[in-house]
Amino acid sequence: MLQVDIDPFRAVLDWHPSEATALLAAAACGLRGRVEVRDAGLTVDLTDRSASIYSLSLSDVLDINPLAGALADTTSLDQAEDITRRHCGFSEIDYERAKQQRTTSADRHPSALALDTAVHDFEREAAQRGVSYATFRRIAEALRPLRVDAAEVRRHLITTRPDQYQWPLWALDVAPTHRTLQTQAG
Repeated sequence: MLQVDIDPFRAVLDWHPSEATALLAAAACGLRGRVEVRDAGLTVDLTDRSASIYSLSLSDVLDINPLAGALADTTSLDQAEDITRRHCGFSEIDYERAKQQRTTSADRHPSALALDTAVHDFEREAAQRGVSYATFRRIAEALRPLRVDAAEVRRHLITTRPDQYQWPLWALDVAPTHRTLQTQAG
């Protein structure tokens, strides 16, 4: 997968920046390095193989992932949640609902100085953990006490420090940027 494969979908990713899709797009665009995602600060390494696409037969998928087979005949999200809870002990949807209940709505807008200070602190600490990039969701969740959402953080950072916006990720200002140019062969 190359950047030219991603270009038609950039507007969708700008509108709804899914972390998983952002990682694939970033890898296809040539970004390399460690990325921090989600509220727990999980890391994903973007390598030369990160944008590779692998193909498996359905029978191989079902052999590897018993949950996939259990979900095959579901007809509703409720059924899928119940089956997932039984197989995994939890549901990602349960996790997101619980997080939403813990989080107050973003009804406060911190000053630009407070936001910039908090982001710089996050960047410095993340760099100490070996991180080169972060998703905007991760940054917003790391700044939870400020009660800002990812869209607000994204807007502010892209406006005030556009040189660090390595679409679709945020390059930490204390870490080197690892962008390579990729061109379509032939």
